[in-house]
Amino acid sequence: MSLHKKLAWALGYELRRIRKGNTHAALTERLIRDCRPDVILDVGANTGQFGQATLKLRRDARLVSFEPLSQAHAELAEKAKAYPHWAVAPRMAIGAEEGEAEINISEFSQSSSIMANTGRNLSAFPMVRSTGTEKVAVHRLDNVAGDYVRPGERIYLKSDTQGYEKKVLEGATGIWDSIVGLQMELQTVELYEGSPLMDEMLEYALSRGLRLYGLANGTRDAQTREMVEFDAYFIRV
Repeated sequence: MSLHKKLAWALGYELRRIRKGNTHAALTERLIRDCRPDVILDVGANTGQFGQATLKLRRDARLVSFEPLSQAHAELAEKAKAYPHWAVAPRMAIGAEEGEAEINISEFSQSSSIMANTGRNLSAFPMVRSTGTEKVAVHRLDNVAGDYVRPGERIYLKSDTQGYEKKVLEGATGIWDSIVGLQMELQTVELYEGSPLMDEMLEYALSRGLRLYGLANGTRDAQTREMVEFDAYFIRV
């Protein structure tokens, strides 16, 4: 171990090169490079954290973000104005059926979900507790993608929807063959009521023509230190 790494370790930190290993940035950059998408669909964009990070890696990338929370959507739209290739869809949730849903607004905005928190989630992460709800229109991704994706274009789909990932994928069947890269959050324990766990989601993606590309460093239960969620990356081969 080098001297600077030893010093950092002694102070309670670990130094890593961001473009190596299993960081979100490293895996996102590599998968985008390897699957060569024409457009990136960012479902569950919140205030644009993924969008800004991705456009720092690929400034010329075409990015379309979807966000259901009104306040987060407003912040997202404002940020996107600085990037010529970043489009923000009207406020909506992405799901398996057209309709309307009530979304639980979390104190920690990024953890807001259409699905209710479980006791396990609240115990491990008290900041995810709901502070209110709001109604939002729900659309299938394959019904709205045509506004942003031209026929024959290759799609990179990122879904971070707090337990709602399978609904997102079920609403994308009409464009599934165009998805060449997929990034989604998986859970090892039930954090949201009725949310499918990692084995079901892995089987869903793998049985539909994708292959596992990598697993990102995940989130641990603050009390038990158990890994409870992480991002999985898939590529069409």
